[in-house]
Amino acid sequence: KETLMAHPGASVGDLLESTLGINNQSTNRGASAPIIRGHIGPGNLIVFDGVRFNTGTFRTGPNQYLNLFDPYSLDSIEILRGAGGVLYGSDTIGGVFHLRPLSLRYNRGFNLIGLNRYQTADNSETSAFSVSYSNSQWSLEGGPSLSWFNTLRAGEGGLAPASDYSQYSGHL
Repeated sequence: KETLMAHPGASVGDLLESTLGINNQSTNRGASAPIIRGHIGPGNLIVFDGVRFNTGTFRTGPNQYLNLFDPYSLDSIEILRGAGGVLYGSDTIGGVFHLRPLSLRYNRGFNLIGLNRYQTADNSETSAFSVSYSNSQWSLEGGPSLSWFNTLRAGEGGLAPASDYSQYSGHL
């Protein structure tokens, strides 16, 4: 978890850009389609906490749905390349992205974890935190993740039009 929260990526796609053997097709900010072993789209399966995310209704082109997941609510991302993903089905010829959510902390009482990140290229800001409470019988954890991305500045003071957006998510 510390590795994911410390990474400068604003999305799951950004986190994967530095992973060996993973390429990323980004046609706009906030969207990226991962490429494993030359396969893009339906040849790559997304699994969240053991549940298939891909369905037969997904388009056959690049699959940009990986960025729907909040990187600050993930504990880890396991990547299975090639034939290793066959145990998830026959449509995993490229590989599998297995996203694992944050684990509950069973420390008694209240716990708070927070993150604030600022980037100068677009004056963007991300704030994420998680609050948990546990007693001897039950535990509860949740929190929001809020990001504001302003217009991206290009070289020599130019601006990239329509590159600003906001992203809000949460976990419980």
